Amino acid sequence: MRAMDKVKPLPPQAPGSGGACRNRNDEYVPLTCALQSAISRELAYGDPRVPGVNALLLIRCRQCLNGGRIENARAGFLCNELERGGAFLSAKSAAVVLAGDRPPFWHWEGETLVVDSYSRKAEERFLKMRNGGRKGGRASARGRKAAAKPPCNPPANHKETNTPLREHFSKDTPPPEAGSAFEGMPSTPATSEAVSAGIARIFRDLGGDDHGKGQ
Repeated sequence: MRAMDKVKPLPPQAPGSGGACRNRNDEYVPLTCALQSAISRELAYGDPRVPGVNALLLIRCRQCLNGGRIENARAGFLCNELERGGAFLSAKSAAVVLAGDRPPFWHWEGETLVVDSYSRKAEERFLKMRNGGRKGGRASARGRKAAAKPPCNPPANHKETNTPLREHFSKDTPPPEAGSAFEGMPSTPATSEAVSAGIARIFRDLGGDDHGKGQ
């Protein structure tokens, strides 16, 4: 069996891991074709760790959207274990960067590490698209909120509040100023004599005096 047949393939990576980002252009920064010869030269004659370290620096700049410039990179980034670990840079990889300039991958400006291979134009395009998406989302949210809000104007068939009082009653209901049918009548109950006299008067008017007397 040949030696190549003994090499085991890499296990598949789970969804959401770093390998899943290779098909999502908004989550990684590809190496440009202009670095092809420089990468080949480093792998053949220089330090083979440089291309990989450069790729990690590119990803870090893309995550921070810093324009390819890492401020206070010596003490605050490369020599800080927590910050360095956030970029997946080991101590040996940090030492490669601290060793000095490595054109066309990176160079130092005092305490600032400038990643030359980082694309500032790609970052500007991304920021423009993100800001446009945020503005569109806010406008859409305002539109949904306005559509869900009830109208402030009253319905067209709504009558004004100063409608005359008589219009609030039905046609068969007398208005309040008409008074009661019992208005003007005495409020005290009639006596039995008055009731008898009234009944006699009714029968007399009808021609029935005898009945009135019998009562």
